[in-house]
Amino acid sequence: TNNQVIGADDKNGIWSVLRLLTDKSVRVPLSALLCVSEEVGCVGSDFAMENHAEWFKDCVFCMTIDRRGNTDIITENCDIVLSSDSLQKKLAEWGKPFGLRTTTGSISDVSNIVKSLEINGINLFAGYYGAHSGSEYTSMRDLAKSYKFQLELLPLLHNHFTTKPDEVKFTD
Repeated sequence: TNNQVIGADDKNGIWSVLRLLTDKSVRVPLSALLCVSEEVGCVGSDFAMENHAEWFKDCVFCMTIDRRGNTDIITENCDIVLSSDSLQKKLAEWGKPFGLRTTTGSISDVSNIVKSLEINGINLFAGYYGAHSGSEYTSMRDLAKSYKFQLELLPLLHNHFTTKPDEVKFTD
């Protein structure tokens, strides 16, 4: 209401990533990439993939947490399909108990990452609303819902790609 953007768009995802990395209940291997200048063309992820993609060669999936609202698992952006058809079906199944849906989005860092690493990815809801405006806000309930789903999703993905290593490689 003070016409200042609070940054829930991006900060909620950063909070989730840092929390996942420090959460002792998480028992799957994680790597993290925090990017700058996503809002002006995914500059940070572009730089990271052009200059340091080898640091992420062991990654089997990319989960970006940068979608408004509380229902979306983005499996396709305007520039690239992010997940295989079979994985999209699994994600829809895994998201259903949380009231989630697979859908399309615009653009986010996940596009650069999955294209460069040739892996599946998603952009997951982060519980923010009114992005890029003076009325931007976070719903703590929706951010907590996202984090709870992330905790459920990580072992499912780890198990999926461990038991089906031939499905790790994916290109649009």
